[in-house]
Amino acid sequence: MCRDPSLRLNEAGRQVLRMLDACSAVVRDRQRIIDTVPAHCREPLSQLADGYAEIWQLLADDLR
Repeated sequence: MCRDPSLRLNEAGRQVLRMLDACSAVVRDRQRIIDTVPAHCREPLSQLADGYAEIWQLLADDLR
């Protein structure tokens, strides 16, 4: 998708590409992130991740 001009050549498309890039970084570096998050931040971060997962699911449903 990053080569698709209909995404690259407008702000909304670039934002989508940035979001996908951030998610791929989480996939790629997941264990390192887990290992480095301080214990006192784990629960708030897990709640935030759950919230974003719900939003991603809504987006997926809307795209279908």
